[in-house]
Amino acid sequence: RTPQERLASVHALCEALEDEFGATTSANAYMTPANSQGFAPHSDDVDVFVLQLSGSKRWRVYEPDEAHALPRASSPDFETAPPWCRQVVDTVLEPGDLLYAPRGFPHEARSLDSTSLHLTLSTHRQNAWADYLECLVGLAMDKLVAAERGMRRALPRDYLHVLGLQHAGNFVDDKPPPPEDDDDDDLAAVTAARLDPNLDRGRRLGASIRARFAAEARSRLERLVAVAIDETLDDAADEMATKFIAERQPPPEQQQQQPRPPISHATLLYPAGRRIARLVVRDDKALLYHSLHNATAHRKNPVALLEFELDDAPAIELLLSAHPARPVAVNQLPLPSLDDKLALADALYQEGLLRVAQRAAAD
Repeated sequence: RTPQERLASVHALCEALEDEFGATTSANAYMTPANSQGFAPHSDDVDVFVLQLSGSKRWRVYEPDEAHALPRASSPDFETAPPWCRQVVDTVLEPGDLLYAPRGFPHEARSLDSTSLHLTLSTHRQNAWADYLECLVGLAMDKLVAAERGMRRALPRDYLHVLGLQHAGNFVDDKPPPPEDDDDDDLAAVTAARLDPNLDRGRRLGASIRARFAAEARSRLERLVAVAIDETLDDAADEMATKFIAERQPPPEQQQQQPRPPISHATLLYPAGRRIARLVVRDDKALLYHSLHNATAHRKNPVALLEFELDDAPAIELLLSAHPARPVAVNQLPLPSLDDKLALADALYQEGLLRVAQRAAAD
């Protein structure tokens, strides 16, 4: 079991960091005998915070060059610090000291004269621009393929004869003319020679096909970018957010188990926590994902989901955007009747997603 599963204090720390960074955070504990090397030099695909708990440990951290910065995967172990980085930290951590090793910075550690125990907190896994854009482009592509027939059209029958690494240098306009003994007169009759790069006519035809293909690809990519920016920018953010909600730590138990007195139309409400819930719209339904029923173990429990009518979405948005200093009264919710307002607010309140402000709104 991980430290956050065993210790409420570590669980609360991970949950607080997730609130701060908007990215999942996990913890691991490492004990190293006296005068011993920990892991071999390596870099991680996460940002790492090292909290020394007992004993002392010497840490060396290296800054990578531009080509190795911000990797998408952790490195293998190195025998020594790789030549593409320079040492930027050489320090001894004592109990209570904290060290930050950014993603991709190779690091190594060795305990000193006593057993060392430290806690490692890791965050920002798969939380880069590349991850968001990968999601964004995928959603935009799905929408574009469904909406535009041209995206479903077959590729040109000749494109494989003129594109690809083996053809890249063959079909260019500035290629030297073929030898004089090449026979262009039989080109029309020799189908196999139609795109022969050694024949002037074949070379020019191939260059033309490549140019038309590149122009068509550029046009479709520009259309894809337009759809991504204009139509799926928020959808991709919702996808990233719901993944985060499904994987993040639940709030500390004492926060979930607070007694919930009845509410009225004058009750002032605000969210129980930052980034614990996400409202999305799918298939004409308002879906509210939240992390209150998550387990401290990664994805042990399915993410909680509440389903509402689409007309409820503005009221849910208003409640989720409230703040302890700016709570929202039940009677302010944009719903047709007071009963509707109270029913929606009470559903979210009883689920544990809302808290009651200390003062009440005027009737």
